[in-house]
Amino acid sequence: MLRRRIVKSYNDQLVDFIRAYQKQHPGPVRMKNVAAWAYQQGLWEPRKIKPEVILTRELKYAARESRITDPQGRKLRAMLPAKLERTDIHGNRIFDVVWDHVFEMSAHHGLLFLSQQYENIEKQCRAHNRVKASILDNNPNFQKVQLSLFDYDFRYATGDIKPQGIEKIRESPVKAK
Repeated sequence: MLRRRIVKSYNDQLVDFIRAYQKQHPGPVRMKNVAAWAYQQGLWEPRKIKPEVILTRELKYAARESRITDPQGRKLRAMLPAKLERTDIHGNRIFDVVWDHVFEMSAHHGLLFLSQQYENIEKQCRAHNRVKASILDNNPNFQKVQLSLFDYDFRYATGDIKPQGIEKIRESPVKAK
């Protein structure tokens, strides 16, 4: 009989650290405490990373956090990312993220950024509604809690955006309890 060894993903292993920590320390946790505990227990060791990888991560963080004030007084991100797709010589899809300054980027870059950001907001609203419905359905501490404050109106970014066409996002009906 052939046996397959199932290997957990790195993220699953990290979640296991959190759950193991919570068994010893019930309730909400600070990830800093979980990290210190996992390291002290010998459950995790730092990986060797190339300096370019570290610098790339730090550059992305700096670009993401950089803020400016426009002439009208609005605070906004100075550098905006857009994800571009390309295909390598083997037919693999590769996604590159390119950054440009908000006042110097091309219209194409700006439209890509805005459409991708809009899609991300829609996904976050859907995920939020899914979590809210699950909490209301499955957490007994929310038996008499009304969460209508967290209902979203959202225009879908499919084709032409019609200003009058506002729809409610509801993946599953939320039971009022």
